[in-house]
Order: sequence, then structure tokens, then C-alpha cells
Amino acid sequence: MMNTKKREEPRVDMYSLIGGWGDAPMPLCVGHEVIGRAIKVGKDVKTVKVGDRVGVGAQIRACLDCGNCKADQENYCPNGKFFLCMEKCS
Repeated sequence: MMNTKKREEPRVDMYSLIGGWGDAPMPLCVGHEVIGRAIKVGKDVKTVKVGDRVGVGAQIRACLDCGNCKADQENYCPNGKFFLCMEKCS
């Protein structure tokens, strides 16, 4: 579990909001990267302790074989798996 005091939008999210890649469907929920402090960790967590600065990022495990992947559009992979990753930030 983490606590965030300040949230900043990555530039790619702001670009999406202003229509940098074309019309964006509204309402649109952006935000895929967060930085904060760990306030609680599970008993099996070995790499993060309470008080550590941590970051959470959205990742997509793409197949790398479909048409979207071969066109360098892995984020649109129909076979991809979406998951969140939390790591200690130095």
C-alpha cells in the first residue's frame, strides 16, 4: 500500500487529453504512473519496506507476434495481459 501527496501527469497523458493523437474519447481517465511512499507491505515482500519511495507503473505483456505488435503497437495487443508493477525508487 502506498501514500501519494502529489500527483503529476506524465507528458503522454497530457498529450492524450489535448488530442495530440487525434480525438480522444471523453470522459477519459489518464494516469498510469504514480510515485509515493510505502505505508504498508505484505509479509512476503523483501525489496520494499515501510517509508521507502516507490513507484507504480502500468505494464502490458504483449505477445509480439500479432499484427499490432509487429507494427510497433504493443499497447494494442489483443493477446496482451495488463498488470501493475510496484518497485522501489532510488
